[in-house]
Formats: sequence, structure tokens, C-alpha cells
Amino acid sequence: MPADPTWPGRLLDVVTLLREHILKEQDGVFPTALATLSTEQWEAVEAVRAEAGGTLSPPPA
Repeated sequence: MPADPTWPGRLLDVVTLLREHILKEQDGVFPTALATLSTEQWEAVEAVRAEAGGTLSPPPA
């Protein structure tokens, strides 16, 4: 456990901020992207993810 006695409160603040961010993406950004991006744009997103090492595709067999 960290020696700083304020860490639990700071951790809760960060988790709350992260939750708010995730909900904004889940409820706003992602549905908007689904409705507006073309197939070519989704493929470009996937290419960037793959280059960055964050692809959602399963690894090759």
C-alpha cells in the first residue's frame, strides 16, 4: 500500500473520471461512428490499430 494516505480518494477520482470517459464513448462517440463512417474509413481505423498494436482482430493462426 502506498504511504500517501490520500491515495484511495485520488484513485476513486481517477476511476470516476475514467468511467465518465467510457460512458461518453459508449453512448455517444461509438454509435455516431457506426452511423457515419464508411467501410473504407473503418478499414483505415483497423489499419491504424494494427500498426499501433491495438487491433481488435483475432491474432493470425
